[in-house]
Amino acid sequence: MSITQTLAEEVVATAYDGVPEAARLQVRRLIADQVGVAFLGARLTGAAYEGYARALGGTPNAVLMGSGVRVPAELAAGINAQVCRNTDYEETGPGLHAGPVVAMTALAVGERVGASGRDIVAAAALGYELNARFFFARRDGDIRHLGVTAAAISARLLGLDASATNRVLGLAWELPSKSVVYQVPKTPKRVSRLGMANVVSARQGVQAAMLVQQGFDALPDELDTLADQYDLAALTHSPAPYQHTATQLMLKPWPASRLCHGAIQLGQRMMAEHALKPEQIERVVLGLADIYLMPHQNDPAPEDYWQAIYSVQWNLAMALLGVPPGPAWSDATRLRDPAARALAARVELMEDPEATRVMRTLRWLDLPNSIELHAAGRVFRDRILFHDVLGSPDTPMPPAMFDGKFLGLVTPALGAGRAAQLLAALHAIEEVEDIRTITQLMVE
Repeated sequence: MSITQTLAEEVVATAYDGVPEAARLQVRRLIADQVGVAFLGARLTGAAYEGYARALGGTPNAVLMGSGVRVPAELAAGINAQVCRNTDYEETGPGLHAGPVVAMTALAVGERVGASGRDIVAAAALGYELNARFFFARRDGDIRHLGVTAAAISARLLGLDASATNRVLGLAWELPSKSVVYQVPKTPKRVSRLGMANVVSARQGVQAAMLVQQGFDALPDELDTLADQYDLAALTHSPAPYQHTATQLMLKPWPASRLCHGAIQLGQRMMAEHALKPEQIERVVLGLADIYLMPHQNDPAPEDYWQAIYSVQWNLAMALLGVPPGPAWSDATRLRDPAARALAARVELMEDPEATRVMRTLRWLDLPNSIELHAAGRVFRDRILFHDVLGSPDTPMPPAMFDGKFLGLVTPALGAGRAAQLLAALHAIEEVEDIRTITQLMVE
């Protein structure tokens, strides 16, 4: 049997009860979290995408989060995923930042067909798993093809058989989104506004499934031609040591690049334990993986929203100043605050060779962060592994923190009562027979 057909049969066979309970738990948290983050992203960056959707038109069968506008499902999947990613407050983990596409494709296509909450969770778990397999099986780097992830989720929710799903996976691969899946800006003050181009990848994955559903004769077994790019055998099972990669996804307590969150957590702990005040801080040195020495992340003086969300120095300064995580970390008023800018300027980034080594292995829960904080004439030092950082699988955000994040992001759009109602519904997503009973709560 071909590799493509093996994957297609897995897509068709994946059922809620076949997904490990630990993976279902994490996916349920993922969906709720990404909905909240998408509401934030829509408020900050959504206007152009909403205008784009209105200009295209089409059958309004899925909701744009944050605005309540209904658009075609493939547009909702892409736009909701993109605005979620635009915050740097979204998921990360095995497969790296797949959460927005996984959650938003499952919700949008699920809304289109009236899928049950259990089907949504199963499809999202499937998508997360397949994305991670592609990520780990890549022979020459970490380029993703989230269009294939979206296509698998869509084929599962549209009820396509294995033969059709085989063609969907190949067609999604061939659609022209690979070159814009991931960009790493390497010059100062120049940050991509598209990140991983989720608006393209998710939409094209849904379109691949819909094209094949309508009889488009895509080539079968297309993924079998990729042996020069992927270890094809590795695409058929979870990468070691995982039983299911969704069990290892990580959510973000703070709107900053995930693999500096350990330093943020340590810094806040030091401030509290030693009763330090921000004005007492003389110098901070962070030990991080070498990716944080790239210009767009090693920027102590961001000038706009896009620069701020990626700046490690700025985000640490926000945390040490006690600014509530969310939009206040990167708004124009805060960016002009002399105290915030002065504190960010006192933060230095240094490579931790062990963090860089672990980063190369892609086993991020073993990755260390370290901090050296000079304040009030004293020096405080600490080190942490990501197993112990809030938002990791074994150290989840406490319920009050998780729910507080969601409500803080959604309440400005829906009001306190509706936001709380939506959160409760998402916590109980597996109990609903039709996901539209939940998505209708996203409309004022």
